[in-house]
Parts: sequence; C-alpha cells; structure tokens
Amino acid sequence: MSVLISCETGGDRVLIPEPWNDDPQWRQLGDSVASGDAHAWYAAASLSRLLHVPLLSSPHSPDWIDVSVSQHHRRLFSPQSKRLPAAARQRLIDLAFVPYRQQVAQRIESMLRTGRPCIHLSIRTFESRLGDQIRRGDVGLGYDTGQPAEVHFCLDWIDDLYESMPNVRVRRNYPRRGSNDSLTKAMRAKYASRGYLGIEVQLNRAWVARPVKIRDEVLAGLAESLEYMLQSLPSEAA
Repeated sequence: MSVLISCETGGDRVLIPEPWNDDPQWRQLGDSVASGDAHAWYAAASLSRLLHVPLLSSPHSPDWIDVSVSQHHRRLFSPQSKRLPAAARQRLIDLAFVPYRQQVAQRIESMLRTGRPCIHLSIRTFESRLGDQIRRGDVGLGYDTGQPAEVHFCLDWIDDLYESMPNVRVRRNYPRRGSNDSLTKAMRAKYASRGYLGIEVQLNRAWVARPVKIRDEVLAGLAESLEYMLQSLPSEAA
C-alpha cells in the first residue's frame, strides 16, 4: 500500500497576481495576512520523514487562499483577499488552487497505477478551545463513513493507537467530519473506486504547537503505529 502525506494549510506565501502586485493598496493588503499553520507543516514533514513517504505541501497561506476547500466554498478566500478584484481572485485560483490540486491528483494517480491502494493523509491542526468549548481530543481521524475501506482502516488504526499510546486520546471524525468539503473529499470522488483512502489527521494544538519532547514522541508514535498497520495488511493490499 502506498502512502501520501499532504499539508494544505502550512504555507505562508501571499500571492498577488500581476498587474495588481504593483498597486500599493493590494501590497499593503497582502502584508496584513497572517502566515500559515506552521504546526501542521511541522507534523506533516515529521511524519513524511519518519515513514519515508512523499510530502506535498501548498506554499500559499490559507489566510489568503485556502486550497483545502472547493472553489465555491465560502472560506476559499479570506476577508482580506475577498477585497481583491474578481479578476485577481480568479488568477489566484489559476495560479495557486488549480496547480496544487493537480499536483496532488497526479501523485495519487501515479501511486494507483502500481495496482496498490493509496492512503492519503491530509495533516491539519485545530484549536484546543472553540469559544467556551474545550475540545477534548488529541488526535482526530476524519474519514467518510460511507466508504467501508476508510472506516475499517481508521477503526483498526484507532485500536492500535489505543494499545500503543493509551494516553493519547484519538477520536473519530473529530472535530470535523472527513466527509466535509475538503481535498480528501474531492480526491475520494475521483479515486475511491480504484483503492484511494482519504484520511484527515487532525491534531490538537494543545500539544502539537508546543516545541517540547512530547510532541515528537507523539508524532513518532503515530508513524510507528501506521507502519505497523501497513505491515499487518494482507500481502495483496500491502
């Protein structure tokens, strides 16, 4: 079985297409945009290195254009980038959104051509508190409950994580469902029938945003558990 790691939210690039990039008002607008999710990128890069599998990462800040959602999603553009002219926003789609989606699709296509299933792990993080609500979970696995292969894989992975890292709270489809608008949902629509599994790995910033020893230990445990899972699969699926 092939594994692909991706990170759609870790970039920090703010792209202002020509000719608008010469206009001071748009440059100033771009300067006001926050950087991307460095914690998600760190986790994705760590898992890619530990598992010796490819990593694809969007270089563009999700606070400018969010390539993890569909073109028609209300969150595709941030409040700042929504102020750009319509033609400039379309250029952002052409220059940032479309190429990244194509890159991911091409890599999945290449993996599936080998005749082996492809597990795509899209790495995200989430805030430990949403308003007055404390999010009680360390790791969330987002999958489509209508896809039996994804269900079985995630349930088995959760079981193994419970045995190998009992202090790490792993939850199903938390804090968001894997069937929500996302990159994995788009790829699932194209490739599920050919053996594609799209899993969102959602990590709580309460621990993944802290540069302490426990962060790397948990990431190493996730990688070790996944490696064990893959080695345990029947030979025809591995």
